[in-house]
Order: sequence, then C-alpha cells, then structure tokens
Amino acid sequence: MTQVLAVSPDQTLPPIPLAPGRGAAIRASEGYFVQLVKLLSELTGGDIIKSILFISIVHANTEILRRMDASAHAFAVAEGTPPDEMRQPVSVYALAKSLSMPYETTRRYVARLVEEGLCIKVVGGILVPGSVLSTPRMAILATRHYAHIMKFVGMVNQVSER
Repeated sequence: MTQVLAVSPDQTLPPIPLAPGRGAAIRASEGYFVQLVKLLSELTGGDIIKSILFISIVHANTEILRRMDASAHAFAVAEGTPPDEMRQPVSVYALAKSLSMPYETTRRYVARLVEEGLCIKVVGGILVPGSVLSTPRMAILATRHYAHIMKFVGMVNQVSER
C-alpha cells in the first residue's frame, strides 16, 4: 500500500536521493513546461490563466475519447481533430473543481475565451470547436509544441541510455 505524505506549506520534505539520470530528466521537463507555457501564452495574448483554462477545456472535451471503444479511441490518437459531436462539453463548475480554482474566477475567464471565439457554449457546458483547433494558427502552435515534445523525449532518452 502506498502512503501519501501530507505536507503543509510551512513544512519541508526530507531530501530524496535521485536515481541516476532522474535529475537531468526533471530539468528537461522544466524546460519543456516553460516552452509549453510560452506557446499557450501566445494563443491567449500572454494570459497564463486563460491558457491553462483553454488547454484544460480541450483536454476535458476529448477525455471521453480516451475512455471509449476502439473506433472512438482512433480519433483520440489520430491526426487531425475529432468531430465536435464526438467530444464532450465540460461545465465551468467541473473545470473550476479540476483546477482547484474559484468558480467565479473560472467563469469570468471562460467568458473571455468565449468572447474571443476560442470556445463556445453548448448544451452541457463549454467546447473548443474543431473550427478553432484546425486554424492555421493552431496548426503552427501544434507543430511547435510537437517539436518541443520531441526535444524533451530525446533528452530523456539520452539520459536513460547512459
């Protein structure tokens, strides 16, 4: 049975020895994370909270595809964007809860995403439509994101081969 260590903000964790290469992998992930935040910030005019909400909505919309049968799963792993009718809207409440954000703050940010045309309100919640995900701007960001992923994977593989 795995035990979870609860730590309050004013406590420190005891040092944990890192496995060989683990520190390098962690540093590589930090670089990847920073690059991802930069990419998402470009999409939302530098607003990191809006960026996090946007990518969280995209993820929630397609979560159902990762849990469905093989034919639906094919859309989750295929190139391109799954049709809107195969994706699941997410409520603002569920989004706020999943990110541990106040509901009202989440609602205001989502309203901005809707105003900017990055999301739409549908029955059941919020959806990032395929028309947004398939724009040239999104394709460029996705290509750059993929390049960052490959760089990160390469760095981790390089460390694990040592």
